[in-house]
Amino acid sequence: MRHIRFAGLAVALAGLAVAVGGAAAVAAIVPATIGVTPSTATAGSTVTFSILCGEPSGSATLAGTVLDLPARIPMTRQDQAAGEWAVSVTLPSTLLPGTYRPSLNCDNGLSDTTTLVVVPGGAPVTGDGTTATAAGGQLTAAGLSLAGLGALLVTVWVWRSRARPGSGG
Repeated sequence: MRHIRFAGLAVALAGLAVAVGGAAAVAAIVPATIGVTPSTATAGSTVTFSILCGEPSGSATLAGTVLDLPARIPMTRQDQAAGEWAVSVTLPSTLLPGTYRPSLNCDNGLSDTTTLVVVPGGAPVTGDGTTATAAGGQLTAAGLSLAGLGALLVTVWVWRSRARPGSGG
């Protein structure tokens, strides 16, 4: 019974704090809804960051220094009623592969970080191409010679097996 009274008092105090503090109190309690699309990208590609600030919100920014971008990148309002903001940026081509956590900030006090994974871009590093399947390459003559030698050995083995009566194999 004592726990129920304590819980009721806590709920009543929280309601009073929201009523007195208004939106600022809610902003301090409720985390922002954020995202990045795509969440995995290569250096030099374009990604879009978004944040739902709610109302009242008059602006939002992306803290880009962690991504080797300007410190404060202004975001564009997407939905007037919901306070949704977004910005698309092109990642620097010099950005190293890794996990980055840029911060998105609303002018009403909401802020959060999102996770962007940067992976190596371009074709995979696989060697200098000397073992490629293109005809006329460096290994074509050696491959044809080995195939011919193998065919000759099989022919001789079959011929010798048949030439001996009762050899049985």
